[in-house]
Amino acid sequence: MISRRDFLKATGAALFAAQIPGFIPEMVIPTPDFAPLYGRVLKGFDGLWTDSIMPITKTLPNGYQTPHGVIEKYRLQPMLSPVSYQQASYEPPFVAEVIGASAVLRRYCGDMVPRYRLGHGGLLNVQDRIHYDGVDWYGVDDLGVNPQLFWTHSAPLAPVTIPPSVQNLTLEFHRATYTLTALQDEQPLFSVPFAAGDTLIRGEYAVTKQTPISKTLIYIRMLPFVTTFGDDLHIYGAYWHNNFGNFTPDEGIQVPPYVAKWIYGASANGARVIIV
Repeated sequence: MISRRDFLKATGAALFAAQIPGFIPEMVIPTPDFAPLYGRVLKGFDGLWTDSIMPITKTLPNGYQTPHGVIEKYRLQPMLSPVSYQQASYEPPFVAEVIGASAVLRRYCGDMVPRYRLGHGGLLNVQDRIHYDGVDWYGVDDLGVNPQLFWTHSAPLAPVTIPPSVQNLTLEFHRATYTLTALQDEQPLFSVPFAAGDTLIRGEYAVTKQTPISKTLIYIRMLPFVTTFGDDLHIYGAYWHNNFGNFTPDEGIQVPPYVAKWIYGASANGARVIIV
C-alpha cells in the first residue's frame, strides 16, 4: 500500500501532528480503491488517546495492522490522509472541513466544557471569527431551528474543496454485501463498503439534490456531503463509526467522509443510483 520509507516517515508525522497545531505532515497519495491509509482512534483504549492518528499498513478481515499492532476496525475511523492544521485563518462565512483529528465545539470561547466533537472529514458552517486569548476561534452554526453559535479553534478547520464531477456516473449499492461500486460508462472505478438500515428498497433512482451539511433528527450530528436521490434517500459521510459493510440503524446510507466527499463532487451534474 505504501513503501517502508513512506510508512516510517508517516508514522512519526501522523502521531506528532495529532498533538501540535501548525505542523503539516507530508501528504500520502490516496490508493485508487479508497483503502484507508490512516485511522483515527474513536475512543481511547490500552494507552491510546481518543483522536490519536496512526498509519494503516494492511487491511485485515476484522481489523487493521498498525504500529500499535492489530486494532479492530470498530475502534478506528478510516482516513485517506494524515491530519493537518492551519496556521492561517479565513474570513467568514464559509463551509469548513475538519482537517485535524477533530473539532471540539464549545458554547463560549475558552469554555472548558466541550459540547460536541466532530471527527476528521466533518463539515461546519463558519459564521464568525474572533481572536481570544491568543487563539483564533470560529463561530459555527448548529443548524437548529433557532440557530446559535458554538465556538471552536480555527486550526483544525479549512475551507472545503470539492472534487470534480464525473460524467455518466452510476452508483450501485448491493444490499446483500453492503458494498458500493462506482462506475463510469459501466466501467468500475472502485468498490467500498457502506452501512445502512432497513430502508433501502431495490430500484433505480437519480440524484436529485446535494446539501453540504445537514443535521440528523435522531442524533445531534452534523452530516457532511449529503447527496439525495429518489424522493428522500440520502448518502452522507459518517465520522463517528466504522461499521461500514454492515447493518446500522442510522438514517440513510453512510460511507466514510472521504467517499461521501467524492460522491458529492462526482455526482454534481447528476448520477444514476441503483440498489440491488
